[in-house]
Amino acid sequence: MLIIENLANLDRLPEGRFAELICLPLHITESDGAPTRVVAFL
Repeated sequence: MLIIENLANLDRLPEGRFAELICLPLHITESDGAPTRVVAFL
């Protein structure tokens, strides 16, 4: 399960639907959490 929080600049996305939202978590050895890059394709 991914928990995604504290996303910034969501107000800059166009209203309505977008094509894809992709989450790219960073792999950190011996860790149970990591920062994630989130990308929206319009």
